[in-house]
Amino acid sequence: MGLLLFLAYLGYLDYTVRYQFQGQRWELPSYVYARPLELYAGAPVTPERLQATLDDLHYRLDTRLTTPASYVRRGDEFWLSSRPFRFWDKEEANRRVKVVLEGGRVAAMQDLANGKDAALVRLDRCRSAVSTPAARKTASW
Repeated sequence: MGLLLFLAYLGYLDYTVRYQFQGQRWELPSYVYARPLELYAGAPVTPERLQATLDDLHYRLDTRLTTPASYVRRGDEFWLSSRPFRFWDKEEANRRVKVVLEGGRVAAMQDLANGKDAALVRLDRCRSAVSTPAARKTASW
């Protein structure tokens, strides 16, 4: 008799769990990110593109660069304080750099912490799309 009650209880639990979670396994949204921007001498970047990228990344105008994710623009020169983030090969720390653009390319970069030339500056990636389960069900692709 006890075995019969135990099996009935297991059947009830199985039904409850299946009913609660059925169809909800893939309800998390998928995020699509743009590639991170890498700045180096000679990189093809216009002032407008760099400005748009900083805006997309929600960088703030801050003449003193007091916080990460802030910048100042004067013509084709940008002073920026990057935000730390994880790149595929290592952690990128917050950096304060001056970027000079000429002719649609990076002409020079200077690390403001030590005054030396900066060889490579990476800016974190921005989210370019969000795909939800409802949108995936109605997509025609």
